[in-house]
Amino acid sequence: MATLQELVHGRPWNARIFYAYGLDPSSNQSLQQACQAQQVNQPELTRHLEQVWEGPQALQRLTPGQLLDYIVHCHHRYLRRALPHLLAQARVLTQNDSRYQSILNELWELNNEANPHMFREEMEVFPAILDMQGDLARAPHLPRWIQRLEQEHSRALQHFLAFRRAMEVPEHNPEARRLMAGLADLDEDMRWHMYAENDLVFSSLRLLA
Repeated sequence: MATLQELVHGRPWNARIFYAYGLDPSSNQSLQQACQAQQVNQPELTRHLEQVWEGPQALQRLTPGQLLDYIVHCHHRYLRRALPHLLAQARVLTQNDSRYQSILNELWELNNEANPHMFREEMEVFPAILDMQGDLARAPHLPRWIQRLEQEHSRALQHFLAFRRAMEVPEHNPEARRLMAGLADLDEDMRWHMYAENDLVFSSLRLLA
C-alpha cells in the first residue's frame, strides 16, 4: 500500500487534503493505517482524493452536491486548521521582529472574516443551492447572498496579495521560512477554493438567472 508521503508525490494538493483531515502528509503510514490511528473516515477521504486525482480541472466533472461536499470537507476544513496554526507562527515571529506585524494583522483579519463566511455558506447558501434543484425561483434570495459572498472573496484576495508580496522577500530565519511555506500552501489552496466556488458553483447559478 502507498504511504501518505507517496500519495503526495506528484500531487501536492493531496497534502492539503490530508492536513484538512488531521493527517501528516509526510507520514510513512498507509492511508488505512493513518485513518485508523486518527479515527478518520477513510471512504470519505478516499472519495475526495479520487475526485481531484487529476488536478483542479477534475472539479468540473463533479455534480453540484459533490462539489459543495468537497469544498466543505477539504477547503473549509483546511482553512479552519491552517489559519490558527499560521497565526501562532506569526505571533512568535512578531514578538522578536516587528517586520512580521503586518503579516500577523492580515492573518488575524482573514481568520475573523473567513469563519463567519464559511459558516454562512455551510448553514445557508450551500443547503439552499441543493434544495433549489436547478430552479432559481425556489431560492430567490440566492443571487443576493452570492453577491455578498463574492464581495467577501474579493476582500480575502487583498489579504493574499499582501502575503504574496511578503513571500517575495528572501528569508534566512528558519521559522520565517516555515511561515512563508505555510502561506504559500494557504495561497494555493485558496486558488482552488475560489475556482471551485466562483468559477464553478456561482457561475453556474448565474446562468439560471
